[in-house]
Amino acid sequence: MPNRVFLPRLFLLGGLVLTTTAPADLSDGFEQDFSRFADTSQQQFSQFSEANENAFARDFIAEWSRFNEALSDPLPALPKPRLQPGLQRAKQTESSPAAGSGPSATIRRPRVSGGFYGHALLDLPLLDLPTLTGLQPDDLLQFREQALSNDDFIELIHLLGFTRQRIRADSYASVLLARQLCGNHFATPNSATACAWILGQSQGLDVRVGLRQGQLLLLTPSEQEWYEQPYFQIEGMRLYVVNRRDYSRLQGETYLQSGRHADATETARISLSSSFIPAQQAFHTSNHFGVPLQLDEDFVAYLHQLPLLQVSDYLGDQQPNYLLKQLQNWQEVQQERPEIDKLKSVLTHLQHWPYQIDQEQFGREKPLTLSESLFFPYTDCEDRVYALVALNREFIQLEMAALRYPNHLSAAVKYQGHWLEADPTYLGANLGMRQPAYLDMDPEWLY
Repeated sequence: MPNRVFLPRLFLLGGLVLTTTAPADLSDGFEQDFSRFADTSQQQFSQFSEANENAFARDFIAEWSRFNEALSDPLPALPKPRLQPGLQRAKQTESSPAAGSGPSATIRRPRVSGGFYGHALLDLPLLDLPTLTGLQPDDLLQFREQALSNDDFIELIHLLGFTRQRIRADSYASVLLARQLCGNHFATPNSATACAWILGQSQGLDVRVGLRQGQLLLLTPSEQEWYEQPYFQIEGMRLYVVNRRDYSRLQGETYLQSGRHADATETARISLSSSFIPAQQAFHTSNHFGVPLQLDEDFVAYLHQLPLLQVSDYLGDQQPNYLLKQLQNWQEVQQERPEIDKLKSVLTHLQHWPYQIDQEQFGREKPLTLSESLFFPYTDCEDRVYALVALNREFIQLEMAALRYPNHLSAAVKYQGHWLEADPTYLGANLGMRQPAYLDMDPEWLY
């Protein structure tokens, strides 16, 4: 900038020369001086800016390097199991310390255990958790009251809230997270399920419990369909079974929690869900298999209201005795034929069943057992695979597997040491033939 002392002199000199200098010449000289001043200022600012940017980049890189060094030994995502498969625990000698003795036995520190979809979970040393003594409504209420007044259980609630916020888990993921955290701290599946029920409600989630054949079910409603997850249809609402691994398809009554209980002081009532007990009084005649079969409508209705199951559940589905007795006539006709020829006959017959996807026939995804496939007018790819596997298991007994492609289910049979594809939907296909759309794909094998 111009020197302040210089400015009055500049103005005085300008006043002296105004009388002898033309206005145009004065303007040109001022523009040249200002242009030189602007260029100098811009050059000085560029030098200043470049120096500061270099210093910032140097400091930033140094800080980032120190941060990376601090993460050089991250927490393990998938720690090894305590006992490797196939190995026996070494016998304890007299010189080795006994379990539960020594200073380490009285002090337990938090550790990282397992993983939740790529996130490490903290395992707290909680030694005084409540105990679930029974599965009746009063037992669940007692367990709930003990849990909410237990200091260690309150720590587990805080752990769920902290972990949920850290990994930004939505409602569905939070219910799964609660079940996994409880599984780390409770030895039995029923105790872990009851724990997850209370933890979920502590986070304001709509979680409920059910009881089926001595097994507690963790339930949560969802309008969004959970792919291949079992659910109960109650008053237009789907209650999905979160702990599906603990769920087994057994005939019997199912008790469900009747309503949402976010208030920890409200009684949790367990009520009987609507179910069908086979009465074998109303029969429907089916000619799907080429021979007249009498199907029990009550039994089909009972099957139809059951939750959606995993593919493996349908592959292992047991057929009712009354139906097997009627199919025995078909078995006697096939008795003298080789097993592979029996399978080819069944495969060809299934390929000619009327086809329709579940959304068109039922308005939703609904895999069918053999009894249902014989009852309803249409079937799709997975229904035919389940029917093929069921008939093979009862009457042919070759080794079979299901093959899952994108939007398609096929089957394979092991014959003379080789696996051959057996697609009951591919019309006219022989053993070993695959639909052209899936020729370059490797299917998922399910047994």
